[in-house]
Amino acid sequence: MSKTIFKVLVIDDEATRNKTYEEVLSNKFDIEIINDINNITKKKVMQFDLLVIDICLSKNVESFTAFKILDEYKLTLPTVLVSGEWIKENGEPNEFILRVPNYKNVIKVVSWNEFNKEGSNKRISEEIFYEFCKNRNIAMGNNSDKSVILHLSDLQFGGELAGTACNDNSRMVSFLNENSISPDFIVITGDIADKGKKEEFEAAINWIEQLAKELWSIEGELQYQDRQRIIIVPGNHDYDISVSSSDIFKFVFGSSEKDKFEKITSTIEFKHQKLGFSNFIEFACDLTGEDKWFRYLDKGIKTNDRFINFGINFFELNSVYKITSRNCENRFDGFYCDLSNYGDAELKCNKKNVDGVINILIMHNPPEDFRKSTSRGEKSWNIFQMLVQDNKINLCLYGHTHDFKLAYQLKDNGGDYCKKMVCVPAPSFRLAAASRTEDASRGFNIIEMQKSNGKYKGIKIKNYEIKKASIRECNEDTFEL
Repeated sequence: MSKTIFKVLVIDDEATRNKTYEEVLSNKFDIEIINDINNITKKKVMQFDLLVIDICLSKNVESFTAFKILDEYKLTLPTVLVSGEWIKENGEPNEFILRVPNYKNVIKVVSWNEFNKEGSNKRISEEIFYEFCKNRNIAMGNNSDKSVILHLSDLQFGGELAGTACNDNSRMVSFLNENSISPDFIVITGDIADKGKKEEFEAAINWIEQLAKELWSIEGELQYQDRQRIIIVPGNHDYDISVSSSDIFKFVFGSSEKDKFEKITSTIEFKHQKLGFSNFIEFACDLTGEDKWFRYLDKGIKTNDRFINFGINFFELNSVYKITSRNCENRFDGFYCDLSNYGDAELKCNKKNVDGVINILIMHNPPEDFRKSTSRGEKSWNIFQMLVQDNKINLCLYGHTHDFKLAYQLKDNGGDYCKKMVCVPAPSFRLAAASRTEDASRGFNIIEMQKSNGKYKGIKIKNYEIKKASIRECNEDTFEL
């Protein structure tokens, strides 16, 4: 997959080395080589994902060195420096190599003398690619013929749990192991807590971490790369309504009578609305090890391209982004699931459209919630269509409904991707029967994205039902991409 995704620019004033660079880098990157240094501009360099510069230290070429490019262009682009003269003849380091630590974007220093030795080119290629992925926070991917997602939703810690929810994470892992199912990712589509309280998220993080450890056979603490494989979005129950209720009520200090709350009668402005997400954001940072979650307060959607080497882009939509203490219920006249209120910046995705990559939309609410009978319903639905079409979404995972519903295609006229997007709802995993749709069981989904010749060709969805302490597969369906 990586060959069609990442672009590398090699700058070397000697064309005799081009063949070696192509052999080393072309199996991991799309490569372009510039031998005429007069053709180099910052605009040209910034079109690439990786920069490789060969610097010949024996020549008096201070007017053109890798360090001059790094200084003048102020590059943050991951860069590899190559030279045959990092070490002097007496075995001491050349003074130039001592300058390398000054440049934080230099990910590797390579000696030209190491190239073309038996097996060395492949090793150098793997090392450069590894350091590049590490710098870009990109997971290395897998060599399997499929990628697998464990899809959970509506855990609602703090709510009324089913009597058999005790140790349900361990019971599920045992079932998956017995059936040779090995998920690469855990995706939880919201409502992790019941009322968005700090103590609910504390219970949830312990449960999820234990699930990940058992699922991936991890001893000790979860490492950063493991935490990144847990994909989450907030649901309406993950929002602490009591915080934003201060926009509706004011506290009045009493004198002879008791202190009291008074409802605001003037025009209400939801100035504290986003504070209701504070507990969720703190939980998300702790669970995933990613402090970028704080930016989620100012964006309705964010792109997670860490797994591009798996051939996967995740788009994480906060479908409850506009929730307040007034519209938290599913009333048609004031539904929080309303994209018509989102600004352009809130819905902007930083992404690359890459052939052969499967794009997955993660959210809490069903797609149809964006077109409820509200005054802005039509505009909201049109925006949702554009999100799906512009980002080439293939698969949508969601929860919220607390019941089993089979996977289906959107089949909407908003564009080719709207017609084909596969929608996969997940039932509640832990809730007691009173909180679920009548006669609905608890359960989870396994989504297998199947590869052929390195590209995803199909999706297989398996639904699993939990009744008391037993787990059984209740449905299986496949969709072509």
